[in-house]
Amino acid sequence: MKNRCMTDAAGSAHPLPKGAYTKNFLKVFVPLLLVLAIVISLLWSIDVRSQKAILYSSEKNLTKLVSQAVRDELQNVNSDLFYLANLPQLQEYLTSGGTAPASLTENILLFSKHRKVYDQIRYLDSSGMEVIRINFDGKTAVTVPTDQLQSKAKRYYFEDTLRLERGDVYVSPFDLNIEGNTIEYPLKPMIRFGTPVFDKKGQKRGVIVLNYLGNQLLKTLDKYSSKNGSQLALLNSEGYWLKGLCSEDEWGFMLPERKEAVIGKQFPAAWKECTQNQDGQILTDKGLFTFSTIYPLQTGQVSSTGNTAATGRSMTQVQSDTYYWKMVSFVSPEIVRTKLYGFRKILLLISSVLIVLLAFLARQVALNALQREETAALVHAMAFRDALTGLPNRRLLEDRLNQSIASADRNAGKVAVLFLDLDHFKAVNDTLGHEVGDQLLKQVSGRLQEAVRKSDTVARLGGDEFILLLLNITSHQDVDSVADKVIQAISRPFSIAGQQAQVGTSIGIALYPEDCTDPESLVAFADKALYKAKQSGRNRYVWFAAIAGEGTQGAQV
Repeated sequence: MKNRCMTDAAGSAHPLPKGAYTKNFLKVFVPLLLVLAIVISLLWSIDVRSQKAILYSSEKNLTKLVSQAVRDELQNVNSDLFYLANLPQLQEYLTSGGTAPASLTENILLFSKHRKVYDQIRYLDSSGMEVIRINFDGKTAVTVPTDQLQSKAKRYYFEDTLRLERGDVYVSPFDLNIEGNTIEYPLKPMIRFGTPVFDKKGQKRGVIVLNYLGNQLLKTLDKYSSKNGSQLALLNSEGYWLKGLCSEDEWGFMLPERKEAVIGKQFPAAWKECTQNQDGQILTDKGLFTFSTIYPLQTGQVSSTGNTAATGRSMTQVQSDTYYWKMVSFVSPEIVRTKLYGFRKILLLISSVLIVLLAFLARQVALNALQREETAALVHAMAFRDALTGLPNRRLLEDRLNQSIASADRNAGKVAVLFLDLDHFKAVNDTLGHEVGDQLLKQVSGRLQEAVRKSDTVARLGGDEFILLLLNITSHQDVDSVADKVIQAISRPFSIAGQQAQVGTSIGIALYPEDCTDPESLVAFADKALYKAKQSGRNRYVWFAAIAGEGTQGAQV
């Protein structure tokens, strides 16, 4: 490099002091380097916090999502149980006696083939003798011949179910299937659901028992296990693995060689947190644990301790608050470190190139947004229930309506749709506020559910519009009774946050197949009848049949 010079007043040339270039370079470079180091440190710290928040939030959303999926599956089983217990052919058989009609057996067989989740579907009479049994081997459903039917009078699930009242449900412990006092291999996880069956005179005549294939429930965990490293597990209230991080640890309460395989011994800190809280999250040196509590038993349901012996009785009845499972999402320490600190090496490599740093940050933002969108899409795909009231939404209503019409077609039955709209709800919103309005809608949903049977469906379409789907209708009086009950229930004052709110309801009713032959028209006709009820003075109900021919025909009240 040529020697740099400076000129004085006399024109003499002097060289620059040694190190001047280096000094000027360092005066610029060192502050920039410090700023860059601070930016890199801040970015790294922010990224660690961001990745931690994303990881924690993602795991919480995952456990909530899968827990709700499990609850929905159990609710589906309950719906199936009441559907079978109220089959018209079964009631006809109970009335006429004799041998179970082929139509009843065929209906249950078709049901088993369609659902594919029940190892056995059985109707047992009050003595414990099997009258109908459908077996499903995973591929085919078959009817067990009459000469192979057995007495289950001394099995705990029959005794525990038979002592229940109408509408009650027995749910067995989640355990392994036992054949002849021996655990069946390959292992077959099982939950038994039972409800008593009553004839038209109100006499208890037997029980319906569903042997639900527990692997169907456990497959839900596999389905939603995260591809980025989290594992889903399911525990019983004693800490035994129903679905483990390792299959060799599962079912320790039934397999003597695995009796020490409990989460309390493997991950004591995590289990302590689980036992003290309904939902939560804990990061230990053994990994990140995110958990939620699932209560399989609903109101009107009981369980028991069961018995592994073929003729053993349950020692204790179990109430809903003591029968629970723990859904656990686990992320290993290696994956946690990778997620939280993996960005550090990349930052060190690109710290001298700001444009690469910006590109990397853009990539991180896009990756984070994609992760959030994927989680939101997954939650949206599973959203079958109204967020405010918890009732079935339009999507789930359409599915149940289609199933109900298909069932009515098979059984020559009738289905009623009651389209409800609250009267004067806008006035409540305008005067008392939207928060009071939301609370009122929640209370309305509760009153509507109390007014119908468990086998019926109450759905919210949005706003103040609701639909009741009534099954197994035998006469118009059945529907009139429900409509009257709903109007009386909604007309009672609502007490919300110390304030009184008063609304009414107008109802339009359409009946399948009398009024139409497709689900879309059924809802549309009920909506037309609702409009007529509004025109006729509100707080009343109108049958579509009453206005189909002459619009001047009056409403029924």
